[in-house]
Amino acid sequence: MSKRAILAKPGPLSGSFETSLWQVPDFSAGDAQFLDPDPARRVQLRPVLRHEQRPGRFFGPSDMMLVCKGLGPKELRSFVRMRPGCRANTPRNVGLAIQQLSKLDASLGAAFRRGLAAQYPFAETEQANR
Repeated sequence: MSKRAILAKPGPLSGSFETSLWQVPDFSAGDAQFLDPDPARRVQLRPVLRHEQRPGRFFGPSDMMLVCKGLGPKELRSFVRMRPGCRANTPRNVGLAIQQLSKLDASLGAAFRRGLAAQYPFAETEQANR
């Protein structure tokens, strides 16, 4: 059974989002190549590989993937655009990427901050949906 994910993208109105269910590409090659295997680094930044790019969006060298894993069965991933000099997988750049996401969506930024603090990123969302 292949993995599935919820894809959220900006909607037609300012501040709105559209969501859809999509098949997840295999992230293992990119994760193995670019992510630090240190289990303490739960949130990391890496380039987006060609087979991971979604149709309908232009991907350039500034496009990166912010990845939060290792805190439960689910992973949290988001595409971010990073300036030159801020694309390396360093704690500083991860913090900048989370700040950037927070400006777009405060709850998404909060989920990544929980992951950075070694807390399960989906705890508040799952509790609210019960």
